[in-house]
Amino acid sequence: LLRAEVSSATPRSIQIYFDITGEWAVGSSDRRITWDGLFRIRPSQPRPFRETYNYPDWGELHWVPVERATSQYGVFGDVRKAFVDGGSPKRDTRYPRAASDDWPVFAHSWDLGKVDAPVVRRLVLGHVRREVVDYFGSACSAYWTKHYSDGTALVSAVASEFEDLRSRAARVDAEVLSRAYASGGTPLACLASLAFRQSFAANELALHGDEVYYFSKSMDISGVSALQSLDVMYPASSALLAFNPSLLKMQLAPLLDALQRADWREEHVMEDLGAYPVASGQSSGAAPRLQATAQLILLARMAGAAPPPDRYEKSLPGPLLTVVQGPKDRLRTDLFVDRLLDLTGLRDEDLSREVSLARSRAGKYGTPLDPKKQAVHVDALLWTAAVAGMTEREAIASEVMRFYAESSVRVPPADRYEGDTGRPSGTQARPVLGAVFAPLLLPPPATGVKEK
Repeated sequence: LLRAEVSSATPRSIQIYFDITGEWAVGSSDRRITWDGLFRIRPSQPRPFRETYNYPDWGELHWVPVERATSQYGVFGDVRKAFVDGGSPKRDTRYPRAASDDWPVFAHSWDLGKVDAPVVRRLVLGHVRREVVDYFGSACSAYWTKHYSDGTALVSAVASEFEDLRSRAARVDAEVLSRAYASGGTPLACLASLAFRQSFAANELALHGDEVYYFSKSMDISGVSALQSLDVMYPASSALLAFNPSLLKMQLAPLLDALQRADWREEHVMEDLGAYPVASGQSSGAAPRLQATAQLILLARMAGAAPPPDRYEKSLPGPLLTVVQGPKDRLRTDLFVDRLLDLTGLRDEDLSREVSLARSRAGKYGTPLDPKKQAVHVDALLWTAAVAGMTEREAIASEVMRFYAESSVRVPPADRYEGDTGRPSGTQARPVLGAVFAPLLLPPPATGVKEK
């Protein structure tokens, strides 16, 4: 949404220009693109279910003005100079070609004339894929295909319903801030506003026969991004439980279905379904970890979903919470799920003691997961906040927020960083930040530990 207004009493002549490059359609600028007059931009040689630098090598980009605009494409320098000079750019119909070959741009502009009151112009930009995931050899269609014939129809609907969608989004934002503020004051509300869209952005609804699956991408920038990674889904689940628990059931469904397949004979459940966007079996060749089994069982209980077969829980060497917690000297990552599911009948005083210990170790940017190291894990901290009183909730959220505010790195927030230097640990943009919403799922204890 673009808004133009003048700050003086004298009307001003205003023109608005906005362009994108062909890079939006491909994962690498040396990939060849093609396009049409409706500004549908796509790889000239699509490769379904493959990615380049975490960007799909198939599908098409739609770039549409809501209000009638002057739309032009061509070499970036020609198109931009023509707008500044008030002329028309040279026609450039050389396609397919690499996105970096003279950098073709696709521009929309408006001449607003004399402006004496605010004027708004709106644009829709969306990457559309009809098939989104290869699920054991079966192509799963995007959920939108259930309602729209093609990407053009989908984007046209978005453009025509633009204001209604904005209003609905504003209501969701208001709910997020209100509930977060009630659960952890201003610091948690700030964290929630930062984390909400990231918690959902790497997930997508898809159709598999009569089933609706909610596929998750782990967004591991430095390596393979896994599909339905339990290490990501487990902390991310708090956002789904807080705002749409049905989505967690849909997220677990493909994992539970995969366990029923005859080719899975391991003692423990798979840690993921493969390298996104292809579900072909666990992405790592290593033996599945028992933590994955405990995580899946607990997620199923939290979602109210059918559990995995009994043989998996029987394979665990001890209680579920012991498996999830790990070494005893670390932050207690089992307390939140214990209280949420009422597994051991924890008393408020037990929680207060653990929260006091965690707070005694806190540094400028929060408490490290392991006292022998400096790595701060946002999910572990917010699970601790969820079982704490309001004073401690606000303090914990403030320390995490301080890191995000003071960090010189301006990328989607990391879920792990160094507590002494405030340096991110290379885990930005992941849905793991859904753990920020854990405090929304539990009322604070009647009494909390006061800060000294």
